[in-house]
Amino acid sequence: MNAEPSRCGRPTAQGRPCRQVLSSPWLAACGTHATEDDRALEALLRAEWQAGFEAGGGGRPPAPCAECAARKAAVVVDGLRFTENGKQIVRFGKYSYTWDGPEPLALGDRCLLPGNWLFKETSEAEVTGFGTDYDGALSRVVRLIERADALT
Repeated sequence: MNAEPSRCGRPTAQGRPCRQVLSSPWLAACGTHATEDDRALEALLRAEWQAGFEAGGGGRPPAPCAECAARKAAVVVDGLRFTENGKQIVRFGKYSYTWDGPEPLALGDRCLLPGNWLFKETSEAEVTGFGTDYDGALSRVVRLIERADALT
């Protein structure tokens, strides 16, 4: 089974998640979307790996570890995080949900959202943005109903 390559995921000018494949396990975003914090984190992780290599690590690329993944996930842009446990974070109005479908969602895609403690019925909504500054647990999008591209 082949693992899906890590992709940037940051919003492009068109509002779609960037699909650039990340060339290093230390990268949190592609060169176009990387911030100074991303570059500092990359340098820190690279230095830690180099220190391990010099201490007899054998020249293998570092195995993905929970600590490294957590540090990469903690990198935020303008106070927003765009992924959670490898899932895309999308906004529908003022509420955020996670999406783990095979293709990232884009602005205007119509989705089925789960009910909540007050309203048990599912509802339809359009993607209005990406990322969140909310720290709590996020519900997941139930399913994609229609791509925005299909509407035009």
